[in-house]
Amino acid sequence: MATMNKLRSSMPTIIWILILAFVALIVFEWGMSYNGGSLFNQMGDLGTVNGEKIDRELYSTTINNYTTNYRQREGKDPDAGTTQAIEDQAWNDLVNLILIRQATRDLGLTVTTQEIYDWVTGDNPPPFLRQYFTDENGMFNRQALQEAIGNPQNSENWRQLDEPLRSQRLNDRYLNLVSAFAVISPAEVNAKVIGDNSRAEASYLFFNSALIADSLVTVTESDIKDFYEKNKEEFKKEETRKIRYTVFKMLPSREDSANIAAEVDRIQRDFMINTNDSAFVTRYSDAPYTSGWVSRGDMTDSRNVLFDAAPGTVTTLQEPDGYHILKVQEKRLAEKPKFRARHILYKGTSKEEIADAMKKAADLKKKIAADRRPLETVFSEYARTESQDGSAPNGGDLGWFSEGAMVKPFEEAVQKARLNTLVGPVETQFGAHLILVTAKDQTEIRVADVFRPIKPQGKTVRAIQTFAEDFAFMAGEEGFEKEAETRKLEFADSPLIERRSVIPGLDYSSQLSSWMFRADKDDISEVITIGDNLVVAKLTEISPAGYQELDEQLSQSLRARVLREKKLEFVYNQATEVREGLTTDLAAATTRDPKLVVATTNEFTLNGIPSGVGRDGAFNGAAFGLKEGQISGAIRGERGAYIIRLNKLTPADPANLEGQQKRVADQLKNQRRNELSNGWSEALKKQADIKDSRADALGL
Repeated sequence: MATMNKLRSSMPTIIWILILAFVALIVFEWGMSYNGGSLFNQMGDLGTVNGEKIDRELYSTTINNYTTNYRQREGKDPDAGTTQAIEDQAWNDLVNLILIRQATRDLGLTVTTQEIYDWVTGDNPPPFLRQYFTDENGMFNRQALQEAIGNPQNSENWRQLDEPLRSQRLNDRYLNLVSAFAVISPAEVNAKVIGDNSRAEASYLFFNSALIADSLVTVTESDIKDFYEKNKEEFKKEETRKIRYTVFKMLPSREDSANIAAEVDRIQRDFMINTNDSAFVTRYSDAPYTSGWVSRGDMTDSRNVLFDAAPGTVTTLQEPDGYHILKVQEKRLAEKPKFRARHILYKGTSKEEIADAMKKAADLKKKIAADRRPLETVFSEYARTESQDGSAPNGGDLGWFSEGAMVKPFEEAVQKARLNTLVGPVETQFGAHLILVTAKDQTEIRVADVFRPIKPQGKTVRAIQTFAEDFAFMAGEEGFEKEAETRKLEFADSPLIERRSVIPGLDYSSQLSSWMFRADKDDISEVITIGDNLVVAKLTEISPAGYQELDEQLSQSLRARVLREKKLEFVYNQATEVREGLTTDLAAATTRDPKLVVATTNEFTLNGIPSGVGRDGAFNGAAFGLKEGQISGAIRGERGAYIIRLNKLTPADPANLEGQQKRVADQLKNQRRNELSNGWSEALKKQADIKDSRADALGL
């Protein structure tokens, strides 16, 4: 979900990324003629929407645009999961584009050529045109746009842009039509404003369903079946499949490792005498060149040696991902120092707790001072056993931190402390601290990094590939399990998974997913590359689409939910009986049942969280529906049942509501518009005949 939100936020609308894709496809170069046909009219075979084909090249270019956008934003290539999300987003964009185009056609919505011309030449031209005709000072050059429009050499380009621009205008018309139904009444706005600003205080009796013994309610098989039938759509499932697979890891041989080490030595020597670091990194590194000032703590501890090195020094480090050949380019004094410290925390918040924590810290300080071993060793040992902080497993090490990272009393103590001197106890809002400042530094450096991964080379790759191909062939002849046993290969079983899902333990592979849902039971796959490794799989189970069977496992799972529902019903009935004997005093109920307690909330708004209750819309709605002094009937909530007495209602002050009406109206209208737009789009999808043939079309 997070990945999809990032993708959606990267472009303002679906249409604009498609227009940008289209512009990339026609190689939009002003003053140069276009020598191809309209891609919108080319028929692809990736899939269809109500019989209308989706263009393969436009799909590919849309993916490329999203991928480029991701790289620019994140500074790295998308991983397998993100790549899959990008592909799905591109597919959905194109499906939605066609659905909207078809809907506007059915509704008789049109856009004239004059409208397109007025838009392009008007005060607010399309964003991508504004981008193309903005000068180095950030000013939109309208004259250059007019010249481009009047240049006969650009006529074909303008003709090719006509359709995507027309699609955008139709999309705007369509959304405006949807927005016309997003009507918010003054009563809705007023209710929202008053609900957000009115405050209530209530007393209540709480009948907790969690306290009801299982023996007091009965759950029958019939109850479970009725619950299943009532909520059957919840158990609807897509077709799922299961595989057995073995992984052939692409690991370097000793010879490969030796060759890479020799290559790294050569690169290091050349790097020492090279004068153009960016060009050198671009040529030899598997990662892009970056240049920025870093200080202690910005890199792994293994790179701290760089801060003590002179500019021009080249150091090679072997890290988990491979070799890093690091050149210190520049060195300077930072504006503010960084510190590294260890601490031991005794937690406390109340006055009494803090006093106790300060005493414990003072006693421990004496013990540490009396120990004749190296101070940092002693401090680390006590931190592991005594500290009540998350840094305890690391001996209290807080790593490097700068000014403002710690609470003020702690920070002041660190700044005043001498290195390797025990400080404290220091009182903060968290409790009592003993502090040991282990380092202080004010150095910043710029580093060029040539990264060389340790990967298998050609000969090794071919040997592993051949071994995997031989296994796949023999597994088809002799059987997967028998051949794996013969070759002493380990294999694993996946759970039942849906199409285009990730198999636990493997990166996502569209090729593997596509094969799984084309294959027959017991089929053996070809060798499939997943990440840096190879996989061969056997399809072991096919579970057709439909509804999850009410088997023993599901029945046991539902039993707990039915039991909860029964207990909620039980306490609701209890509350109903108690309510019959009450007038205006909840305390009267406690004389009949001493286990009942009258509790009182803090002041809360309609959408707020009453103390002791938590977030429960049924409670809030019932409380705000009462008059002062009135007692509610039995209210069924999330955790049990309530009987509520409204003690006080403080209406919203009209003087404080000025200016809120328009903001709330806009907020509600946008919310309604989004709901209608999304609902309409989903309705169009449900009614449409959408065929996704990407797996076959792309040869996956």
